[in-house]
Parts: sequence; structure tokens; C-alpha cells
Amino acid sequence: MGTSWLLTRRLGYQRTFELFAGGRHISGAEAAELGLANAVLPHEELLGAAREWCERIEELPWHVATMMKPLLRQAADLSWEQAIAMEELAEPQCFTTAAHRKAVAELLASAR
Repeated sequence: MGTSWLLTRRLGYQRTFELFAGGRHISGAEAAELGLANAVLPHEELLGAAREWCERIEELPWHVATMMKPLLRQAADLSWEQAIAMEELAEPQCFTTAAHRKAVAELLASAR
């Protein structure tokens, strides 16, 4: 469900047609090469890597995922001008948070 929409946006028409018409299974390594998977890990490392990823997301300031996810989801279907306009609406909100002020202060302190 939805693979024709998703894959044509990720891989383009020709590559998607090749996968659909060929009817072959792809390996995890090939999925990663195509950009369909972020990483290929041995089974015993998977849970630890997933936990690390979740912890990283959890540490983000609350507004980051809240703004980032809809912007990125819509960007594929927007023109350049529309995408820039969406970012222009989001950026001022990001630069006025306590998390941003704290990050800037930490960066400046580490530069000294």
C-alpha cells in the first residue's frame, strides 16, 4: 500500500518500474544503497542501535520533531518557493525557544 507513491518519489520512475516489473526481492544492503533503509546491522546490534536512535530523538527540543516532520513530509510535493515559504514560517519559532538560547550559550561557552 502506497509503495508506488513512495518509491517514485524516492527512486524516480525508471528505478521503481525496474523494481516492480522485475519482481525481485532486494537485500538490506541494496535497500540501504537505494536510500530505502538508513542502515544495515547485524541482528545482535539492531535493538541497541534502535534504542540509541530513539534516545537521540527524545533528546531533541520538543518543537524540533513537531515542526520538522510536517515540513519534511510536505517538501517532496512543494515547489522550491513553497518549501522556502514553509521554512520561513517555522524558523522564527525555532530561534525564539529556550532550547535555542541554551544551545547558543553552550556553543559560545565552548568556543572560549
